[in-house]
Amino acid sequence: MTRAQEAIIKDLQDGIDAFPDALARGTLRTQREAFDRIVDALSRFDITPDGGIATTAANFGQIETLVNELKASYLSPRYRDFLQDYLGGFDIMAELTTKLFDAYGVTPDLNTAVNAILANAKVNATRLLTQGAVETALPSFREILNNAVARSERFTDVIKNVRQNIEGSEDFQGRMERYAKQNAKDIFAVGHAQYMTAVGESLGFEFYEYAGVNTTDSRSFCTARKGKTYHKEEIRQWANLDWDGKNRATTPDTIFSLRGGYNCNHLLVPIATELVADDVLQRAIRKGYYTPPDED
Repeated sequence: MTRAQEAIIKDLQDGIDAFPDALARGTLRTQREAFDRIVDALSRFDITPDGGIATTAANFGQIETLVNELKASYLSPRYRDFLQDYLGGFDIMAELTTKLFDAYGVTPDLNTAVNAILANAKVNATRLLTQGAVETALPSFREILNNAVARSERFTDVIKNVRQNIEGSEDFQGRMERYAKQNAKDIFAVGHAQYMTAVGESLGFEFYEYAGVNTTDSRSFCTARKGKTYHKEEIRQWANLDWDGKNRATTPDTIFSLRGGYNCNHLLVPIATELVADDVLQRAIRKGYYTPPDED
């Protein structure tokens, strides 16, 4: 692998972290702003003389309105701006992928199917990081308010509980931030891996290099394969193995996008046959996975 190719792969690996991390920081800011807005809305509760939230039908009736207001606060224009920057990362990664193939001396075939996969990755990311993230965050907020009204909890205690629920504390993250940190990276990495695999398939490539830079927390599954080239049928067989961090959705088909599992930064880079080492070709031939083209 040339230095140019290594540099592009490093940029791709860095992108797998950078765009999700930026979204997580944006989500943290969104949580703070959402709490500020919801505190004002909570003041609409009827309060008892001793400072508790009155157990009344009117207060119970306020709960769903407050839940909807929190949902709107989470999906604020500012959060959608952060999300758009994250989605723009898919396009930047696609451009880097084209540069990588160019560095290998190959012009990618960006056909309709390949472009559809890129577009679908962004659609899925949008759905999961709006609907999925919010619907995960709202039930606990609703429960806090229901308990507060039913038990006539002190208003100051309710504010404290709501703050911890939305913003988190020293011991745990806020609901939206937790969802973003747990899911945004895998959504991004899997979406890009699907795109890269589709580009390789459109070119008819059968071999892939397990590329990237090992880190201190890289899995042994990844470190054992890093820098090595495999036929696609060999890669499909990996799905039958067990290892720490393996994604439960791993199958012979999804292994190309899920790779080493949750939070994996490594890449399966499609390689033209003429660039594959002879010992790798011979291994694939012996296994019956690869048939060399007839020579005239």
